[in-house]
Amino acid sequence: MGGYLERSAAELEQAGWMSNVQSVRCGWRARARILGVRARRYLVLVLSAQAPQSCLLLVTGDVLVIRCFHEPEGVALGFESQVMSVSEVSGEYVVLIGYPASVQETPIRRDPRLVCRMPCGIMVDRVEASEYTTAALLDVSASGAKLFVAGLHPGYGVNVSMRLPPPFESYHEMDGEVVRRYSDRKHGVAWSERQDELMGKLSEFL
Repeated sequence: MGGYLERSAAELEQAGWMSNVQSVRCGWRARARILGVRARRYLVLVLSAQAPQSCLLLVTGDVLVIRCFHEPEGVALGFESQVMSVSEVSGEYVVLIGYPASVQETPIRRDPRLVCRMPCGIMVDRVEASEYTTAALLDVSASGAKLFVAGLHPGYGVNVSMRLPPPFESYHEMDGEVVRRYSDRKHGVAWSERQDELMGKLSEFL
């Protein structure tokens, strides 16, 4: 218990993970950004501007339930923590909570993902006179991937190609569909067919 949170403390702080927060005593729910982590000491949350004003009714010792998603691992994290302090800064609620004693981890994805950041080519089915465009695979699994490229939207069909360097020197093409838009340049793609051969080679290469 707690392995993902401990191992990813630095990543949490850098990425500004989003989480769902629930107050056990007050009953409200809100979205929050994990602003910083001090391992074994505390976490800093910044509640969204839409959070209820009852957030300011939090007192030291109140229990919060935190739920967030570890994207690379495809694992949902859940834990309880006590409030150490709460303040309002520029219209946002900043909450200092204790480092949790344990973290519940629940796998969400069927297939593990590899963080790879490898160049690839992409052709979009719905773009007239589409040509292969350079993109990057940020992570990949046998069933899908996260692409870094502009101009995609959910529902678009894509053809992704990549060549592995020596000693493999193998060429791979994957058809898929954009199923999620993380940002203007980050998109989730589901493969039309499983890519177990590719994953086997990538596991050795990476």
